[in-house]
Amino acid sequence: MAKVYEIAHIVLKEGVKGEDFEKFWLQEYGPQGALIDWTSHLVKADRGERAGQYMVMWEMPSVELRDRLLTPPHEFTDEMWRRLGPNIHILGEKFDQYVADYQWTHFIELGG
Repeated sequence: MAKVYEIAHIVLKEGVKGEDFEKFWLQEYGPQGALIDWTSHLVKADRGERAGQYMVMWEMPSVELRDRLLTPPHEFTDEMWRRLGPNIHILGEKFDQYVADYQWTHFIELGG
């Protein structure tokens, strides 16, 4: 089964401190992926035109699981909501306090 990777470029809201966003993602938001068998990797560019900006890579074990949890264009299914639980609404609101823009693309691992 081929893995799926969601690559998301993140633009923080004006006035948000990167350290605050990092703490939120690493301690609160990112770990929720374990509830749906996904892993998140938060990275920060240190060189190039996006230096200082953030990106998240979600690693999903299979296309089948992704399709069970997300429908196009990027909507949560009932199973996704059940697995994440009611706390995800609170985390989503908190996420929106930090992030101005979240542009994502899904990539399927070749040869997987």
